[in-house]
Amino acid sequence: MPYKFAPSDVTFANCDRCYYLNKKFGIKYEKPFPGVFSTLDVSQKKYFINMKTGDFVPQLPNGRFFTTPSADLKKNRKKEKEEEIQIKNLELPGTIISRTLKDNKSRDFYLIGKPDLVIKFDEKDYGIMDFKTTTEEDKTQGYRF
Repeated sequence: MPYKFAPSDVTFANCDRCYYLNKKFGIKYEKPFPGVFSTLDVSQKKYFINMKTGDFVPQLPNGRFFTTPSADLKKNRKKEKEEEIQIKNLELPGTIISRTLKDNKSRDFYLIGKPDLVIKFDEKDYGIMDFKTTTEEDKTQGYRF
């Protein structure tokens, strides 16, 4: 059975015991998520969603953003079709899952999460944007491979 890793797992990076309890027994420490961050998230998505990548970072390859259908849109589609909701071109479900990968010891794992925005570059590659609204220290080195 492959291991599952999600961005929320990084919450436990400074607490080995918390990480162990989460992975071994499914015990999670849930911090409340202030509403202001949801408001910022929606505002940032609205700002970027209709842009091309070159509009804000000229060094990026050309590409467009995927959208995530809102709960209301999904509900309306379901009413119209009375069947499984169809994901349209350049739309993502709320949660995405990677294919099964292998670590340097050949153990299976996969990544799962709810991205802020996903870019589909014209040359068939993808990029993930993660908005930050805090002044936490830079953790990007932890994501290098």
